[in-house]
Amino acid sequence: MCSCTASATASARSEIAQFRSSHRARHAHSLVADDNLADAIRRALANGTHGALGLRTENCQKTFEELTAKGVEFIQPPTERPYGTEAIIRDNSGNWLVLVERKEYSPVDFE
Repeated sequence: MCSCTASATASARSEIAQFRSSHRARHAHSLVADDNLADAIRRALANGTHGALGLRTENCQKTFEELTAKGVEFIQPPTERPYGTEAIIRDNSGNWLVLVERKEYSPVDFE
């Protein structure tokens, strides 16, 4: 692996670690989406200013396979986490789209 690839890989890993840390802090409770929130998210995505968006899926592996077959590129394949399985996509504006298949968990699962 050339040094630029190794550097890019290390950078991506660092971004993923930072994202996970902030994601857990932001999502300590559930949000109920309403029309105003949905509109704000759409505007942020269109502007490339929404850092990340979590999308719930019933089967992360199946969704990953379906989207990969359609040409979607993932920066992280389905990976087990204490709160479920997640896969991460970066869109062409730099936004992170996180697919999450949730499972029951408790705070001790993060220790």
